[in-house]
Amino acid sequence: MIASESFRAGDAPLGSIIILSGAILVHLSASCMLAFGVSELSVLHAYAAFVVLAIVAASHQLLPVLFRVRPLPLFVTIGAALLYFVGFVLLVAGFSGASTFEFAAIFLGLATMVWVVAIGTRILLARAERRLAVGFGLAVAAFSLAVFLGVTMLLRWMGGFSSWLPQMHAALMLLSFSSILIVALSYKFVPMFALSHSGAYGSRFALFIAIASTTMIAVGVYARIGYVVLLLISVTLCWQHLRTFSTRLRKKVDASLLFAAASWVLGAVALLCASFSSSIGASLICLALMGWIAIAILGYAMKILGFLAWQFARERGAITLLPLGKAIPEILARIALCALFVGTLATSASLAWAPGYLPLSASIYLAGSVCYVMLFGQIARSYVFAKTGS
Repeated sequence: MIASESFRAGDAPLGSIIILSGAILVHLSASCMLAFGVSELSVLHAYAAFVVLAIVAASHQLLPVLFRVRPLPLFVTIGAALLYFVGFVLLVAGFSGASTFEFAAIFLGLATMVWVVAIGTRILLARAERRLAVGFGLAVAAFSLAVFLGVTMLLRWMGGFSSWLPQMHAALMLLSFSSILIVALSYKFVPMFALSHSGAYGSRFALFIAIASTTMIAVGVYARIGYVVLLLISVTLCWQHLRTFSTRLRKKVDASLLFAAASWVLGAVALLCASFSSSIGASLICLALMGWIAIAILGYAMKILGFLAWQFARERGAITLLPLGKAIPEILARIALCALFVGTLATSASLAWAPGYLPLSASIYLAGSVCYVMLFGQIARSYVFAKTGS
């Protein structure tokens, strides 16, 4: 899947590996911040940094393969990632009391202009997977608007800004960007990782219904109806997940599929809770961001890293390479997933009803993040440091 004649040997896999590894360390840092009681907005935007960096890293390698287009120049991807990293560091510092919001707005705005223009040209030139390209394009457009609203709030262009602006910003980031992108990728990845005869699933109609629903939520018009519609769509896709699992060729359930299943459950729970809520609160954001979005990305990142590291080792002339299935330590993956899953539910419950238990709940999630970093490191070590021929 990853190998392609359009890649320049060596630099593209290594660049994506570095950025993706940085994103995983940002996730660990955000989990530490949560466990040690850093302000909610700082933690929230630290997790947002993880999501953005992971997507930047993955899209650099995946889009050329999926859409059959030329890859972005490596310096563009790395440059955008560095700008995002600096921007989010300044943003988190600002929410922690430093006077860095204006600088954060500059870095994040510049990074978004660079990345959106570069990635948008590849989406428009897509020669394959047009349905997936549509989902990607809509998600990137929503991301651009979310960043614009964020920069607007940081620079106070609207004079203290209206109360609806943070709500719209959060809905665009969590639903219209991250969620739509994950659903679009799941349409391709889940059947492929499961080695299933069921083929790719999802429909363009459902995609546009989901976009319409997220738009209703973002603008605050019949938001609960939008949540209910998204819940029905998510239940339908969960059912298709089960059908995919039941027709898989390999009896052993891949670890990345377990992460996907857990994330979809948490996503459905988040939408169910949102259907009875009048606004996007901290507890709901926890379910969506730390659970549904982060766990889905972490699950896919295992396979993406494996493919990238395998390609990098092959191009270096490695003598023997483990099959990817054997390079992933299954027990450690399951321990990490259990801690992340339980930690998400416990943290969300603590934020809603028992704030005194938040340090304990966050520590469970942090344990899962630590286990995942160890897992990530073992996968990378299996290939990046593989012995090469003389």
